[in-house]
Amino acid sequence: MERKNFSGWQDVFSFTIKQTTKGKAFKIATFFLALLLFAILFMVNILTAAFSDKEKVSPITIVHVLDESGFSPTDFSAIGLNGNSAFSKVSFVNIEGKTIDEAKNDIAKGSNTEVLLHIKKTDESYSMSLIIPSQSSIKNKDGQKLLKQLVPYFEWNKLTQVGLTEAQMVSINMPITTKLTTAGEEEETIGEMLIKMLAPMMFAIILYMMLLLYGQSICKSIIMEKTSKLMELLLTSVRPYSIITGKILAMTCLAIFQFILWIGSGVVGFIVGNYVTKQMYPEYNNTISSLLNLIRENTNASAFSLSSIILAVLTLSLGFLFWSVIAGMVGAVLNKAEDLQQGMGLYLIPVLLSFFAAYFVPLHGGVILTNIVRYVPFTVPFIMPADLIIGNVGIIQGCISLAILLVTTIIFILLTGKIYKGMVLFTGNKITPKNLLYMLRTK
Repeated sequence: MERKNFSGWQDVFSFTIKQTTKGKAFKIATFFLALLLFAILFMVNILTAAFSDKEKVSPITIVHVLDESGFSPTDFSAIGLNGNSAFSKVSFVNIEGKTIDEAKNDIAKGSNTEVLLHIKKTDESYSMSLIIPSQSSIKNKDGQKLLKQLVPYFEWNKLTQVGLTEAQMVSINMPITTKLTTAGEEEETIGEMLIKMLAPMMFAIILYMMLLLYGQSICKSIIMEKTSKLMELLLTSVRPYSIITGKILAMTCLAIFQFILWIGSGVVGFIVGNYVTKQMYPEYNNTISSLLNLIRENTNASAFSLSSIILAVLTLSLGFLFWSVIAGMVGAVLNKAEDLQQGMGLYLIPVLLSFFAAYFVPLHGGVILTNIVRYVPFTVPFIMPADLIIGNVGIIQGCISLAILLVTTIIFILLTGKIYKGMVLFTGNKITPKNLLYMLRTK
């Protein structure tokens, strides 16, 4: 294909940028959403911390303990000393020489934050009952939380009094874990397993959302030019390849700019919100921050090299351009704006199939199928960025995949340009596979 076929694409590119960005709708949508994401993720930290802070402190202040288990009374006071701030204000009072009915009458006369803990031995087990007075403001869920914390202390007291040493008690209470490994394979850490599950999903969802938001806009833009008879005027001064390249590239750049701005605003809002929350609630631990730290500690740092990140971003951007070209091809085939919904339905089917293939094949498809989806242009954008960042593939493999994607994108641009130009002869006529084949074969 001669170079002059693409001459003038810069003019189409700049014209599309100016036309798209000059409207108030674009500016409002772009910057308002950025501010909204910043505010939402900023407030999420503070609200989560405030909510969890309220949930931490138990409304129970005094627990009257009637122990009829036959063992010496259990020292439950340590519950507030072992880092469990939710029960740091709870005090325990042992009851002696009273029946259960007498104990119930006593707490009924007390404050509405007092409860009765009754421990007794039955024929087959030991039971622990927490009795809340009828006039109490304490809810059942508060009692359940306290009981759950008290059980291990009673278990420890039982083992101590039957003559076991501390080392023996620790050994008895150690949990049993199970796992299945294959001989010859390196064992994965928790961080590695987490990131291998989350990173592919994150990149695939980002790309899918971008295609869902902007694919229809690109397709609609191509259709509107044809229905407004602007296409014939454009083709007298600019070649179809230049029109397709300039227009789709411009809309792709705008889409990437918007997404980077939105994601960046959300990240900044989260970081600033986390910092402010730490100042307001020093004991608050952000779950997302803890997860990221766990991943960093348990993952090989070389997987996050600068070269792999740059190549991943390039692959994601080029992949979005590739699918944008396909959206443009759909728009070039359609004759009327009324056909847009039907055309987008056909467009989203391969998008969804590629999305699911890129995510589920590596989990269940084996090495051969995984390597195939890493080099098929339709699935490359959904799988390769994450694989590059977490180190599943090397830089050379990433470059090969990127080159395949680039060549395929150029081919689709040429095909779309041919269809766009050929539609002049078929305006108003029904498009058939035979007509499309004729357009592609005609010079």
